Amino acid sequence: MKGKTILTIGTFDGVHLGHRAILGRVRGLAEELRSPSTAYIFEIPPRAFLADEDPLLLLPISVRQKLIGRYVDRTVTARFPEIRTLTPEEFIADILVGELNGGTVIIGEGFRFGKGRKGDIGTLISLAPRYGYRVEAVPPVTIDQRVVSSTLIRQLISEGKVREAARFLGRFPALFGEVVRGDGIGKDLGYPTANLRIQPGLLLPANGVYLARAAITGGWTDGLLYIGRRPSVGGEDLRCELHLLNPIDGDLYGTTVEVQILERLRKEMSFPSLSALRERIGRDIERARLRFRDYPPIPDRIDG
Repeated sequence: MKGKTILTIGTFDGVHLGHRAILGRVRGLAEELRSPSTAYIFEIPPRAFLADEDPLLLLPISVRQKLIGRYVDRTVTARFPEIRTLTPEEFIADILVGELNGGTVIIGEGFRFGKGRKGDIGTLISLAPRYGYRVEAVPPVTIDQRVVSSTLIRQLISEGKVREAARFLGRFPALFGEVVRGDGIGKDLGYPTANLRIQPGLLLPANGVYLARAAITGGWTDGLLYIGRRPSVGGEDLRCELHLLNPIDGDLYGTTVEVQILERLRKEMSFPSLSALRERIGRDIERARLRFRDYPPIPDRIDG
């Protein structure tokens, strides 16, 4: 099979520990056989597309491509509407073998494909002799008897359990957004914030105040991330506001920031006055400075 591709297929939302087990096997076999490697990536989960859902994802496609690109020579983004009518055998003939030149296909045990998601590992294995490829199934990764999955991680994050989600991700949950102008309430309170316009389609943690680190101007800065509707000041729209414990000189407007979320300090609360809100923010910051001592430096950016 010299010259043929070591191939994997999936959405890889989050590029979590289970995904990395598959990608690591792809990289290892490609190096062993001195073969090229390719990841065929769905921008959104095909299951969500078929259910006409608008899923909230853990990572934007551009970041997934960069992370997966650390393991494979090439990433190909799948346009699901263009292949949704292919039967499992047509997908194998046209895409897996025809377009991608797959020699070995490495996938998770729950992989499904083809029209109506009727194809599975058994289908791949049964058709392998006809089309000249091999199949390897990588068993799921489990932590504390729980299977690592994007669905589980999304559930934990939506509940604000970011520390638990990080165990399954193998890193901290992250958000990516542009600094935009706000209404200056944080500055008036004595705690200025950078208002973030989060990239569309990403899952936000449950409302509340989070310990976070932000990659700004080439380095990491400790801070507090607030996600909520600001009930204490009559707010209605959902906001993501980042307060840096060590302010950075210069204008951050228009800067794209990566925020890694370490833990939830508290739920969103409503305060009877601005002075009460100011006092609680001060207490949050004091607690945050203590909590950061338990976290080692973050080695690098996800979107680096």
